[in-house]
Amino acid sequence: MTTKRTFATNFTGGDSASLKFLDHSTGVAGYTHRWLAQRQTPADAAVLSAFTPTTGTLALSANGTGPTMQTDEYANRCVRFDGVDDILTASGLSDVQTLVVVARVKAASGTEQGIFHTGGTYAKRTTADTTALTISGTSSKFVSVNPNQPKYHVFSLAATSTTSRYAIDGTAAEVGASTGVHSQVTIGRASTAIFGNLDVYEVITYPTALSLTDLTSIRTAMGARYGAALA
Repeated sequence: MTTKRTFATNFTGGDSASLKFLDHSTGVAGYTHRWLAQRQTPADAAVLSAFTPTTGTLALSANGTGPTMQTDEYANRCVRFDGVDDILTASGLSDVQTLVVVARVKAASGTEQGIFHTGGTYAKRTTADTTALTISGTSSKFVSVNPNQPKYHVFSLAATSTTSRYAIDGTAAEVGASTGVHSQVTIGRASTAIFGNLDVYEVITYPTALSLTDLTSIRTAMGARYGAALA
């Protein structure tokens, strides 16, 4: 009976069937922190002062103006950043070597938009290609992906002591210099002045630098969870 109750809790009171809790384990498990928009309690249009984790202990907290909770056109809950001053950040995280962010950039092409940063490394949509979504890292190289702005993408950074691998949707975007293991995660900003007009589904951190194969598995798992919302 205890086992049956535990399974029932995991499926109905945990991440629920709509989030496909088990799908991520079949991709890559082992994350230390995971923040899910679907599991946040504030109503639509409410300011999210703290993005509470479903796995881990530290919240992503607003520093000044916070983003809002919304339900998008796919009927999924998301955390919406206005591109002006909204950020969420957590410091004191341990061993963040891979960061995964499921988000979409809503601003018009050709404008810089911050997605995340971890101190010395960051990802942003740049002005280099005015027709596509692009990513930039430490050496400022660019890669274009599907520019279909209504769709979400899986952005990731996997950092070792010598290199940083940026990827979009499981495809390597850039390899550059690295600051190694990180202890800070900020969502909605790439640097001091580059904010992002974003909708975010979830954020995940891992204590190891995941391979490109691992990142592709995560993209597959996200596709099972979010379906047509992903590019």
